[in-house]
Amino acid sequence: MNTTTEKTTISHTALYAIHEQKNAKFVDFYGYKMPLCYPLGAAKEHLHTREKAGLFDVSHMGQLIIAYNEQSINELEKLIPTDLMNLPVGRQAYSVLLGEQGQILDDLIISRYQDFFYLVVNAGCKNKDINFINKNLSINNNLTILEDRSLIALQGPSTKLILAEIIPQITTMKFMDCKTISLYGKDCFIARCGYTGEDGFEISIPNEIATKVVAEIKAHNLVEWCGLAARDTLRLEAGLCLYGNDIDETTTLASSKLKWIISKNRRLNGDRPGGFNGSEIILSPDAILTRVRVGFIAEKKIPIRKGYTIIDNNNKEIGIITSGCISPCLQVPIAMGYIDICKANLGEVVYVNIRKHKIKMKICQMPFVKKQYV
Repeated sequence: MNTTTEKTTISHTALYAIHEQKNAKFVDFYGYKMPLCYPLGAAKEHLHTREKAGLFDVSHMGQLIIAYNEQSINELEKLIPTDLMNLPVGRQAYSVLLGEQGQILDDLIISRYQDFFYLVVNAGCKNKDINFINKNLSINNNLTILEDRSLIALQGPSTKLILAEIIPQITTMKFMDCKTISLYGKDCFIARCGYTGEDGFEISIPNEIATKVVAEIKAHNLVEWCGLAARDTLRLEAGLCLYGNDIDETTTLASSKLKWIISKNRRLNGDRPGGFNGSEIILSPDAILTRVRVGFIAEKKIPIRKGYTIIDNNNKEIGIITSGCISPCLQVPIAMGYIDICKANLGEVVYVNIRKHKIKMKICQMPFVKKQYV
């Protein structure tokens, strides 16, 4: 998990006092003091989320609003390869922010509400993202930064049961649906999505009512607080990328196996092909792919960490690990990384050197744990 900070000052989320009361262990994460884990421990938090429901404070993420109009659609579609023109009200999409040469500046969620787009961007990139988006929007479409809101994620198979008691409107929502709901007289944004591979919801809440909403959710006996450590292992089991580890400005949509996020009508055979930054390069049928992102399971129960070099049987360097952990569900070491395309075959045996030991790994399918989206 990347904990490099972008800021020199440390901020607290509106829910910080609750985390202190719950005896959270904190870590400085991109300028925020965030809960790494709670007394239950990261592994048990992880398993509790898979079995029941985990509650995460993700208020360090960037929450942005951009007015919905024809001009903003055209401007945003230059930066994001998603069909925003036809994104229905009440739906959201996973996408990326593309730099001028088509490099991946960040991955994000963009939601369509009646009068605006709502974006959630990564904490480590949000200042860069805001500056870049503002630079590419006309003056009438400058984005609004929602600095007075918390963002929580309730994840796990019991989330619908729990939230339906508080927010009955969620029962008809499907994966990647979003809507505005009123809680304590305040508008909140809720979406059926998450970063764990489980069914779940993310809720954007005005800070003034955040503690009340959280208390109401946490009162349910199926809910446990979970920190960044469990969030990281959950997303890795689900085969989901972490920006700064598995994708960054040096990786491409093709090598990271994320070309699927390009809307069909914006591909070469679509009715509105290209038009986004770097589309000539990204959509080129002549592009040469040298390395690709794959998953690994290791033979020995030793954690495989970011930065480890992948080698073949002749000790030739053929790739690099970008994320890894001991899977709490599978109880084996799992990892994600980039490997030479000629070696990227399912079942292929490769190795990493750890403390002078040559550890065998096999390339495997991702996700490592089946996703449970509804």
